[in-house]
Amino acid sequence: MARTSRSTSVTGRDGYIVNQALLYAIAHIQSLPEEKQEFSNMCDMCAIVLSDLSAFTANQIRDVALHTGHTVNLWPLEDEFYTAAELGRRHDLQRRISRAFKCNKAFMVSCGEGVTDDPEILMMAAHLKSGGAIDATGGLFDLEPAA
Repeated sequence: MARTSRSTSVTGRDGYIVNQALLYAIAHIQSLPEEKQEFSNMCDMCAIVLSDLSAFTANQIRDVALHTGHTVNLWPLEDEFYTAAELGRRHDLQRRISRAFKCNKAFMVSCGEGVTDDPEILMMAAHLKSGGAIDATGGLFDLEPAA
């Protein structure tokens, strides 16, 4: 992520950690009663996350939802306040988040910890059971045997 350069990074993954911390903070603020929400700060946090979406953002949002029971909404204003491009980004990210949840469900099913009748998830679970893998976008691939 572009938030910190490698030369100024403390951990080598500062951007990832900052993004995750912001997502947990947003989830917490959004879970509060409306009168207790620090709305402008939360909107600024959303803007920071949206300014630097990475391949990991959808999975981080999924994980925050699974850990907190609250789905993060990075577009907290009414639709009329966003441009068509911003709404398009929202649609794309929502699709990626949905895919991340499906990947998680497929993993659970492949381990015998979940049940589904969704054919896509069943196919992904079967692929995992056969030794395959799923990438961050939900794409199936086979692992190469170690040489």
